[in-house]
Amino acid sequence: MEKEDEFDAKGEDGLPVDSFEEIATGGGESSQTPPLALTRIRHAILPYLPPPVVQGIRYSDRYLLEQSLIGDEPSMVILGSIMVAYLLIKLVRNITYTGKAIVDDDETALAKEMQQESFQHTVLFVGPSQAGKTRLFYHSCHNKSKDIQTVISLRPNIGFSNKLRFMDYPGNWDMSQLPTNKVRVVLVLDATKSAAPAATILHQLLRHFSSTRPPVFVACHQTDRRGAKNPKRLRLQLRSELERVFQVSTDDDSLIAGYQPGQSFVLEQLITELAFVATSLETDIGLKELEKFVQEGILPEVKPTRR
Repeated sequence: MEKEDEFDAKGEDGLPVDSFEEIATGGGESSQTPPLALTRIRHAILPYLPPPVVQGIRYSDRYLLEQSLIGDEPSMVILGSIMVAYLLIKLVRNITYTGKAIVDDDETALAKEMQQESFQHTVLFVGPSQAGKTRLFYHSCHNKSKDIQTVISLRPNIGFSNKLRFMDYPGNWDMSQLPTNKVRVVLVLDATKSAAPAATILHQLLRHFSSTRPPVFVACHQTDRRGAKNPKRLRLQLRSELERVFQVSTDDDSLIAGYQPGQSFVLEQLITELAFVATSLETDIGLKELEKFVQEGILPEVKPTRR
């Protein structure tokens, strides 16, 4: 009866006060033993748990301790094991993720889903992370950009519309998987930031398209924001930053059409069809020019060449 009276006693929270600490340590003399770390954690979280959960923990701990199945803190060991297992699964998934996103089967499935069996051109959106290219991609491909929340992507976005394939390519990806023929490039850079990251991406584009040289629409994006630079200034900055990239490059840039190592250059030598246009999804600046380029391959103030 003594044991039953002890277990039926009520604590401050109105729930039965258990005696599983005594069971775990072999009796009342264990009060001199410093509490385990898991015991301290349990005491810290119990006040924040619903009463039924607390009662369930106490009853399950009492039973498991009497059976000597797990240890001095059975419930904490179980919960901790579940948490560690979850974290390990997430870690393994992140490590084993190959990042291969451009898969022909995936594109074919997406094309069939959108009732688009073929495409005539590829519209490629590239640029530094957080420059706004994904929202421009959604605007051009899906005719929507408002209330689109974007994050830094680990894989390309691919869509089909009006016999066009749209690709929103992450700024940190190798471009070796990109197509080389019948491509229209939209290089998106943030007009409020440095042009250096965009110059690095442009250098990669020039190497990848060294023989075909597709038309390039440079979207000087976020022009509605304070401190945004105009297209003329961004053209000068992009050219200067590209020259620095050439100077430190360890690749054989002599393969790039129009470029002579060690000699000065203008961007039009490297990209025969090039336009810098101020764009903004908030004020619709430059969106008509972008739409014309995406759909027809025509750059503003540039005589188009068929691709």
